[in-house]
Amino acid sequence: MAVVGILRLDEKVELIAGQILSKMSPQGSLHAAAIRRAYPLFSQCLKQVLVQKQLPVILNNFSEPEPDIAVVKAEPLDYDDCHPTAEDVYLIVEIADSTLNSDLEVKAKEYARSGIEDYWVLDVNHRQLYVYRQLTPIIPALPALSKILIWM
Repeated sequence: MAVVGILRLDEKVELIAGQILSKMSPQGSLHAAAIRRAYPLFSQCLKQVLVQKQLPVILNNFSEPEPDIAVVKAEPLDYDDCHPTAEDVYLIVEIADSTLNSDLEVKAKEYARSGIEDYWVLDVNHRQLYVYRQLTPIIPALPALSKILIWM
C-alpha cells in the first residue's frame, strides 16, 4: 500500500479485522517501561520458545497485528520466509496505557476468532492484568474466552 501511495512508507499501522488502524505514537513512558521489564522476563524464563516484541503475527487474511509481546514456537530459521501465524502463538501480551478499550474489545475478539489460546492485557494505568484464556467454543466461528482480572 505504501508503494501505490495509500500509506506513507514510515506510517505505523496494524491490520485488524480487515481495518487499517494507526498505531498510537509515541509510546508513553509507562508503556515503554512495561515492555522493557516484560520482554527480558519472558525471554529469560522461556527458553524453548521465541519471544518477540512489537513484531507482526499473521492471524488470518484480515489481521496482522504487532503485539507488544508474543511468545511463539521456536522456528529453526527464525521465520525468515514468513511471520509467525496464529498456529505458532502460545501467548500474546498487549501493554495498554491509552489503548485499553481497543485491546479488551477489538483485539480480544480477533485473537479469539483466530484461535489464540492465551491473551493478556496489562493495564499500566490501573496496574491490572486481564487474562483471557480460551475455553470450549460456543460457536465454531467465535471461541469463548474466560476473563480473569488480576490486581497488581
